[in-house]
Amino acid sequence: MQTKSETELSGELETLRNQSESLRGSLARLQADFDNYRKITERECVSLRERLLEGLIRRLLDHYEDLKRASKVLKNADVDESTMKGFNMIVQNFERLLADEGVRQIPVYLGKEKLDPYKHEAILVENDDRFEENTVLEMIDAGYYLNNKVLLPARVKVSRKPVQDSTTVPSTIELHQDQSNMQEYEISTR
Repeated sequence: MQTKSETELSGELETLRNQSESLRGSLARLQADFDNYRKITERECVSLRERLLEGLIRRLLDHYEDLKRASKVLKNADVDESTMKGFNMIVQNFERLLADEGVRQIPVYLGKEKLDPYKHEAILVENDDRFEENTVLEMIDAGYYLNNKVLLPARVKVSRKPVQDSTTVPSTIELHQDQSNMQEYEISTR
């Protein structure tokens, strides 16, 4: 039987050490890749959950607004006190459910706040010289935050300065495209 010399054994040992280091490096990279995959998957799950929750909350808010409108109608109708009390309990439970999910109403300061396109949607305009241009005058529909993110903007009526004299409004606006063709467009006011 042939025995290996010390130099042969040390060469084999060095080869095994190199293979071991290579395998450890591969294992470390594989663990890092798996950890990154796990983190990405968790973020995607959280993102999907948030999008699903937003969709569901939007649908629930439509029903909540309907309940609030029905409550106003019932207050003006001849409804017995116990029915009104029961209906108000339903509305309060709905409000609690929304609050538990992180929903809160966007505050609107009528006559004191300018239109903020991130949290307001102007659906009506009223001539009113008492206020600056684009001051919020009335809230048509409430807006809502979901965890400090605007879920639904408040639908509002805003002010506009009344036009003083109709002769100051130009009857034609000319727009010029690039100078190569100099096309003129006329927009007539009505």
